[in-house]
Amino acid sequence: MAYTETSSVVLGHKTHAIEDWMSQRTWNLIEERRHLHIQLLATSDVAMREDLMLQYRLIRRKIYRSTRYDRRVWADTVADCAQRAANSGNLREMYKATKTLAGNRNQRKKKPLKDKRGQLIVTSEGQLQRWREHFEEIFRVPNDAVTATISAASLPTQYLDIDAATIGRTWSEIKREAQDRTRWRSTVDALCPN
Repeated sequence: MAYTETSSVVLGHKTHAIEDWMSQRTWNLIEERRHLHIQLLATSDVAMREDLMLQYRLIRRKIYRSTRYDRRVWADTVADCAQRAANSGNLREMYKATKTLAGNRNQRKKKPLKDKRGQLIVTSEGQLQRWREHFEEIFRVPNDAVTATISAASLPTQYLDIDAATIGRTWSEIKREAQDRTRWRSTVDALCPN
């Protein structure tokens, strides 16, 4: 308990960056939802809890719609800016607006990979080779001769007893036998004795 109190005092809670495209109305709805959630966790009365759950669902739906609307308005504004830049021949602003609309798709960058001695591996072939070595080390099977070798004598042998009557049957005869449960059971027992 002391750890959590100390960490909340020293570090504080993680604050999310306020998106520039979200309106103040949406942020007010989010704050209202947070207060409803706290009330919901604090209550033990069943009827009040159901009422709070209903309010929470309605607020959540309003947040979803408001966020969608805000995002659409923001995208339209940026698209209009890009259109004005294209009409005026300002390629820098047009490119910036299109990059903003498209988003940063390549956020995940490759971290540098090091070999066993700590040296950076620069080439992609070298990185693939290092990953191969890594997974071979992880999934290596021990070379114990006793556990790795399974003698053929220890494996169970199963023989199929096929008599002359079952060899000459056609597929349609076997299908007819399969429809008759007792005849099918006798055929299976004849083929695979236990």
